[in-house]
Amino acid sequence: MAGKRYYWLKLQVGFFQELIIKQLRTLPEGDSIVLLYLKLLLKAINTEGIIYYQNILPSLDEEIALDTGEKPALVKLTISALCQYHAAVFLDDQSLQLLYLEDMVGSESTSAARVRNHRANQKLIKEKEQAALQCNATVTEGNITEISGSTEIENSEKEEKKPKKEGEPEIEEIPSYFADTVLNSMFLSYLEYRKENGKEVEGLYPCFYNVDFLNYFP
Repeated sequence: MAGKRYYWLKLQVGFFQELIIKQLRTLPEGDSIVLLYLKLLLKAINTEGIIYYQNILPSLDEEIALDTGEKPALVKLTISALCQYHAAVFLDDQSLQLLYLEDMVGSESTSAARVRNHRANQKLIKEKEQAALQCNATVTEGNITEISGSTEIENSEKEEKKPKKEGEPEIEEIPSYFADTVLNSMFLSYLEYRKENGKEVEGLYPCFYNVDFLNYFP
């Protein structure tokens, strides 16, 4: 079973600038004549440009008037003008052929229309997917930067608060009372000596001044 075909009327950008259209518009009811001409073009688009006389009414003019809803006088004037300007011609059976319609028709089969619509839909889907991927990549990049910064802070905190391993000896912080390390060591030994003999010195605070060591020996 053959598929359907779709037809459409193609008007050039300069349609209303063509001499025949300009001439039709100079006639009485010229704009109505041009409008009826467009109706006739659309009516004959599926019949290779021929408006067939069906012998239902006494003339083709009357059948066209009944079909288009236009006045018989306007139909008769339009057909007469089209024939005069070589845009239409009567055939032997009194049917009317529109001579310029062949170059103004576009068509495609049902299958071609489906393929065209499918390609258009696939292109739209692909564009949406690419847009989504680009958006996700941008968001992910921002998250990675933020996570990286957070990781550096966490690592720094872990280093500062690194727990002591089991069995690892504690490192006793040596107080510093003097800037001179030798003098400080001697003074610490003296304090230890006082402590062992029950004469522990209280109220001492570390200082970084190279004072007279003998002043600390009561």
